[in-house]
Amino acid sequence: LGGGVFLVSTKPFPFTGYKPDLTRDGIRTAEVRSLFVDSDKNLWMGIGTYGMALQEFGSKEVRFYTHIPEFSDIETVETVNAIIQRSNGDLWFGTHDGGVLVYRKGEKVRRLRKEDVPSFYSDCVTALYEDHEGNCWIGCRGGFGVSTVGGRHHKFERMVFENGGESDWFQVNDFVEDRDGSFWIATSNCGLLRLTGEVRSPRTLKCYNYSLNNRLLSTNTVLCFHKDRFGRLWVG
Repeated sequence: LGGGVFLVSTKPFPFTGYKPDLTRDGIRTAEVRSLFVDSDKNLWMGIGTYGMALQEFGSKEVRFYTHIPEFSDIETVETVNAIIQRSNGDLWFGTHDGGVLVYRKGEKVRRLRKEDVPSFYSDCVTALYEDHEGNCWIGCRGGFGVSTVGGRHHKFERMVFENGGESDWFQVNDFVEDRDGSFWIATSNCGLLRLTGEVRSPRTLKCYNYSLNNRLLSTNTVLCFHKDRFGRLWVG
C-alpha cells in the first residue's frame, strides 16, 4: 500500500551499437565515414582514413578491402567520402584525393581521376549522386560537375547567382533532386545552391543561393539532405 504504480516496458531499445573489428588488418579505429547498402543488401563502410570494408548480407564477417579480390590491383584506398550504386549496378566510391573507384563484381576495380572525366573538378571527391535520368553528379573540393547519359560533361566553376552574389569555389557535401526537377547542392561555404533548367543544355541552367551571406539561411554550412515520402526536403 502507498507504493503507487510501476510501469514496465518490454519493448526492445530501437538502436544497437556496432563496431566493426578490423584489428587483424592493423586497423585500430572503428570510425565510419560513409555507409551504403547495395542492391544485394551488402553493407559497405568507409573506415576512418583507411579505405573501406564490406559486410556481405547474411554474414557477420567484416572484410577489409585488401581481402576483396576485385581490389587486388588497387594499392591504396584513400578516405571514402561517398558511395553510390549506378543504375548499371556499378558501385562508385568517392575518395579523398584518389578520385572515384568503380567496382563491379568479378572485375578488377577501376580508378577514375580528373584527367579521365571532364566533369571532375578535382580528385578529392566529396559527394556523388545519380538523378532520375541517369546523369551522374560529382561534388569535389572546389566545385562540382555532371556527366550526362549522352556522354556530355559539364563542370560548374564560376557561378553567378540569380538572386545576387557569385562564387568560384565550393566545398560540396551532398546533392538531391527535387520533385520539380531542380537540384539542390549542399556546400560548406555557400550554404544551399538550387539549380533550375535543363542539365543537358547548360546554358539554360540558373543558380540560386540560400546562405548566411544573403540572410536566406542561418548558416553557410550545409552537410546533408533527406527527402521524405511526402516529398519534403530536410536539410542538415
